[in-house]
Amino acid sequence: SMFLDPFCGSGTILQEALLLGYKHVLGSDRDPLAIKRTEQNLASQKLHAESLVDYDARHITQKISRVDVIVSEGDLGPSRFTPFSLGGLIPQMKIFYREVFLEFKKLGVKKVVFAFPSWRLGEKIKSLNISKELESLGFHLEKKFFYGRPDAHVLREIMVFSIAGSA
Repeated sequence: SMFLDPFCGSGTILQEALLLGYKHVLGSDRDPLAIKRTEQNLASQKLHAESLVDYDARHITQKISRVDVIVSEGDLGPSRFTPFSLGGLIPQMKIFYREVFLEFKKLGVKKVVFAFPSWRLGEKIKSLNISKELESLGFHLEKKFFYGRPDAHVLREIMVFSIAGSA
């Protein structure tokens, strides 16, 4: 089956997919330097991705036509923030991720595991609250959980989706 990390960064998730036995591994990132780092990191482990492209995930179907599984950590935003700056950032990020997930749907994907950003503000955690919106696009939320060190300001909200109408 086809495996994609559309925010591949330095290739950690792709490396894990290859080590788990996925044969058809694709990666993309809009930063050409990230693609170079991914190539170097995979080569250092004698691993090889089928395709690595420097491309924006919102337009990935211009480069890739079909994928079964997507696993990725998206853009987590700035590491320094205020409640005020998050007020402007969160709506922008929701629009961005809605566009990305609409593109995922065009790929015919069956399963998506995705890490979205969340932010610690004192005792509270502020997240994108995007799961309902993605469910309205046909992504069925199977589970979600937060991950982050106790002292971390930026956390990951990891969500597992299956896609309505796929096995």
